[in-house]
Formats: sequence, C-alpha cells, structure tokens
Amino acid sequence: PNSRLILAGDGELKKQIIDFAKNLAIYDKVEFPGLVNQQEVKELMTKADVFVHHSIQAKSGDEEGIPNVIMEAMATGLPAISTKHTGIPELIDDGINGYLVPERSIESYTNRLSQILADDGSMGKAARKKIEEDFNLEVQNNKITELYSEIIF
Repeated sequence: PNSRLILAGDGELKKQIIDFAKNLAIYDKVEFPGLVNQQEVKELMTKADVFVHHSIQAKSGDEEGIPNVIMEAMATGLPAISTKHTGIPELIDDGINGYLVPERSIESYTNRLSQILADDGSMGKAARKKIEEDFNLEVQNNKITELYSEIIF
C-alpha cells in the first residue's frame, strides 16, 4: 500500500500497460513519465528503493548484452532485480547486490521484490561497490594496462 511504481519510457505497448493498471485498480499507484532524459533518469533513480528490469530473448533470438541502465541504477546504489539473461548475471550477484529471476516469472519477481524491500540497505551498498570495482572505466583501463605490461615485458 505504500509503494509506487514508476514506468519510465515509451513504446507501442504503453497504452495497453496504462489500461492494464486501470483494470487492476492500481493506476493511482503507477507513474508513467514517458520518455525521460539522462538527468531525469538519475533523479528517478535517486528517489527509488529498487530497480526492476525485465529482459527476455526475442522471438528472433536477439538478446541484449549487459544493459547499461542496470549498471547506472546500481551505480546510484540501487539493488536490482532482473532476469537470468545473457550478460546480466555478470552485473547482478544473486542475493548479494540484487536478484536474478527466470524470464517471464512474475511470481519470482514478486517474491524477490518483497525480499529486497526488507533488506537493510546492504544490497544497495553492494550494488554500488560492484560497479565501482568491476565496471569502473579507470579500474578496467588499469587492469588492461597491467595485463599488456605483463605480456610485453
């Protein structure tokens, strides 16, 4: 009852999603800001408690790699819930800085969302740490430089 869902973005299914929220009688708990710029994304993330991302393999077989938006959310200290899909497990350490769920499993999302909202904040701190240590451009450049130095010399 104290929760709000913010669905940022736009697309061909937006009207259906709005109608769905109305049919479920939760429309007053859902915000649809539409397309948001980078600054607005940052503002939304700093106000949030958790970041939920659903990624699935397309019927054509297309898959995304590591979604930047999950990295951005984790960098702001948000624990993330997303699918066990392509590169996402490289970001989310299940049970440490967020949760991984099977594609299309609403029940799994619901269970994990309840768990993450009961967290004491340690998952968000672990999410930030993961990005700082493993996905920081300067850190990665230093690792590559060290690797090349070892190979060359």
